[in-house]
Amino acid sequence: MRDPVFYRWHKFVDDTFQEYKLMQRPYTEQDLNLAGVKIERAGVVRNNEADVLHTGWNTRLFEASRGLDFNGRPVMVRLTHLDHEPFNYHLQVSNSGRGVKEVTVRVFLAPKLNARGQEMSFMEQRILWAEMDKFTVSLKPGSNHVVRSSKDSSITNAEELTFRDLENANIDPASPEATGFNFCGCGWPQHMLLPRGRPEGMPFQLFFMLTDYAQDKVFPGIVYDQLVDSDWPAVLKDKTSIAPLRTVHRVGQV
Repeated sequence: MRDPVFYRWHKFVDDTFQEYKLMQRPYTEQDLNLAGVKIERAGVVRNNEADVLHTGWNTRLFEASRGLDFNGRPVMVRLTHLDHEPFNYHLQVSNSGRGVKEVTVRVFLAPKLNARGQEMSFMEQRILWAEMDKFTVSLKPGSNHVVRSSKDSSITNAEELTFRDLENANIDPASPEATGFNFCGCGWPQHMLLPRGRPEGMPFQLFFMLTDYAQDKVFPGIVYDQLVDSDWPAVLKDKTSIAPLRTVHRVGQV
């Protein structure tokens, strides 16, 4: 990741893909409309504070035995890394249909201001949206309060098993006990979910999008229901599908 050519090549690939996308047929309102479903309010809550997230530095021990050979002895490296305080997404969604509706919820994050401190236009901001999470919920008729923890993000990998863990497990791969070791190692580390903020705060925007799960699914799977029977947080006022957000970077640990 320190190779300067990587970032230039990455941007070249991104720009080429964006040129290709601009040549495609635009989505129609019918393509994007989800009849009967509406986001009434949306936002994030951290420690009973609305729409303010905190980043900071943290330390952890990292096993580097596979990269550093000390005659088979374990090698532990203390690493200082970016981290953030956990938070929850809150969505108030209405379903005017008569039956339960399964939907896919997508959450995106983008900076609000450009390098000059000016609010970006839609076309300037369009390529900066980063996916934060994607999950499926079942919406009952009427009002639904959806809560999702940042720890459950679909783009992060909570598992931190090492090769030594796999070796010491000594489990038959075909046994039920091996299920805990059969996971995809893809994804960002959980502590890298949020970009670094600033001590004075840095404005971002969150974008929430709901689509029809029946059209999204590739293989039949489990619907993870994130609905909870609790009141709407008092710290969240009226929000739309685009919610303002501010990240504050603390000098100390989080």
